[in-house]
Formats: sequence, C-alpha cells, structure tokens
Amino acid sequence: MIRIFTLAIFLVFTQLIFAQQSAGESLKIAAELHEKKEYESSLLFCNKALDFNPNLPDAYFFRGLNNHELEYYDDAIVDYTVAVKLKPDFLDAYYYRAKSKKANKDFLGAAKDYNKARELSPSKASLFVVKSVMSSLFGGSENKEKTKGK
Repeated sequence: MIRIFTLAIFLVFTQLIFAQQSAGESLKIAAELHEKKEYESSLLFCNKALDFNPNLPDAYFFRGLNNHELEYYDDAIVDYTVAVKLKPDFLDAYYYRAKSKKANKDFLGAAKDYNKARELSPSKASLFVVKSVMSSLFGGSENKEKTKGK
C-alpha cells in the first residue's frame, strides 16, 4: 500500500514539473516571436503555455500584448485583467491594460489603470509615460496609426 501511495505522489509531482517546464518553454518561444513581430504565432504559444498551466499571469500578459498589437483590444483587456487577478501587483499588466482601454476609447478605465500603475510604482509608471510620449513624438506605433491614412 505504501508503494502505491509513493508511486502516486511521484507521478503527480512529475506531471506538475513537466507542465511547468513545458509552459515556461512555450512562454519563452512566445516572447521571442513577439519580439520578431510574429504576433499570431506568439498567440499560439501563449495558448499552449496556458494549456499546460492556466494560472500563469505572464502568459496572459504576453497574450494581451499580442492581442493589442493585432488591435484585438477587447481580448487584450480580458487577458490583462486575468493577469492582474492572478498577480494583483502586476504593474506592467495595469499599464498595458490602460493602453488597450485608451485604444478602445475607454478613457476613464484607462485613467484608473494608469493611476493604479502609478500607485504600485511611481517611478516606473513615470518611465512608461515618458516612453509613450517619446514614442509618439519620434515615430512609435501611436504615430504610425496617425500617418496610415496619409
């Protein structure tokens, strides 16, 4: 009886370890694909990571980033929301959720998330704002959207 119990415990732990490794590997590939601007492929690997472990805030965060880049703002907001539910002090998720809300014309919701980000880390939130302003001034993604129609 002790052997069966020991074997069962061993099998459960090896499954958990395998799932964590596979989720981590999938998330690493998703991040690399995101950097290469291969957002659709990155989404697939985010989903794969979440199949292995549905409680990974980073997987929801990266999926949100990809959804935002693909202009699926509602999906991005959902992903960031899950990320902050799993990790309530996830500063980046609050900031990027604010960006998706702003793109979705939910300015009040965006302001609330920007304020939450500032509350969590005033200095880092300020860096986000400076980065956003510089990006707009010098040809970032927000500036590209303005020049698409020209």
